[in-house]
Order: sequence, then C-alpha cells, then structure tokens
Amino acid sequence: MAVKHPKAIGRVANIEASGSTNIFDEDNLITLLNRLVVNENTRIYCNATVMTQAEIRLKDKSNVNWSTEQGLGGVPFEMLKFRTMRVGTDAPDRMVTDANDDRITPVGSFLRKSKIDELPQLWNVLRGHMSLVGPRPERPEFVAQFNDSLPYYAERHYVKPGLTGWAQLCYPYGATERDTIEKLQFDLYYVKNHSILFDLAIILQTIEVVLWGKGAR
Repeated sequence: MAVKHPKAIGRVANIEASGSTNIFDEDNLITLLNRLVVNENTRIYCNATVMTQAEIRLKDKSNVNWSTEQGLGGVPFEMLKFRTMRVGTDAPDRMVTDANDDRITPVGSFLRKSKIDELPQLWNVLRGHMSLVGPRPERPEFVAQFNDSLPYYAERHYVKPGLTGWAQLCYPYGATERDTIEKLQFDLYYVKNHSILFDLAIILQTIEVVLWGKGAR
C-alpha cells in the first residue's frame, strides 16, 4: 500500500520518525503580521470585548476567565478567555468539553459556536505570549503527561501557541490518546513548515470556519 508524502496530507505521517524540527527564519515576519492584524482591529476588538463582557455579566453573572497554559519553550503564561461555563463547574482534570456539556451557559454556547470566546486572547498575542496561528496551548499538567507518553510532544513548544492552527482545522476535538496523537501529527507538520504564507492560509480558512460555524464545540 502506497504511503502519501506528509506534504500531501499536511501532517507528519510518523511521529516516531519525525526527527528534529526545521524552524524557518520567518518568525519576525509572523510577529509583524500578528501585531499588524491586532493593531488594525483594536477598535473592533475593544468594542466587541466590552459588549460581550456586559452580556456575560448580565445573563450569566460571570466575567473573563483565565487559565495557566504552557507557551513557547514550555514557559507558562495566563491565557485569557471569556467564561462559557457556569462558575464553579470547571474541572481541572478534564481535558475537553463534551458536545452537549450541561455546564455551558446559553451565552457560552453562542460564544463557542461563533469563536468569540477566544477574543480576549488577542491581548495574549499583543503581549507576545501567543501567535495568531500555532498549536493550541495546553495546561501544564497535561503537557507533563503527554511529554512522558508521546514522542516529540515537546516540539509543539518550538513555536508560540496560537488562537487557531493547522491541527484545529484538520482534526476535530477529541478526548482519547489516539485523538491527541492524530492532532500532534498536524501540529508537528506546522512546526516543521510554518511560514507567513502558511499562516495566512490558515487564517483565511479559520475565517471560513467562523463564518459558517464549522468545527465549533
């Protein structure tokens, strides 16, 4: 049976044989793109944030939430996000949220489907903790677990975590180790091939996802 080249499927086909990453020197251009996009949309971002925060406070009696995630080089940072679950129902040891999780508020359900819940993370991008595109950040306790069980998982931290990414576009949410392995292949492909053109393509595809509500969870 013929095996497709990784570039044909957009992922590292064999994690065991992925080898060392090849980081291109386009990081400065990507950083410039991040700042340009965020700065040019500051007014929209601020207005949307104020209105969304007011709606959450009014209907769900909640506010912006934050969590400690692991970023570039494994350095932890505080990631901002609009709270979409009822206060007091967070489960630190729960990796993913079920599709029909009863902890999600009515406002939170809309925020998740529209991806507006990720809007505060633009502040993380502006501060340099995150990039517009990259592997999704993960909590330190899960990173430690995956570093022990999955080869090359730590290589995800060779680039900044992102609001959106190749793995998010190519693979749905999943709760199993098999799902994590599948998403890791796409993350490693991005780490090895990231460039400003690749980032732009991912951003455009993400806009399509947001507009059509695909992949929201």
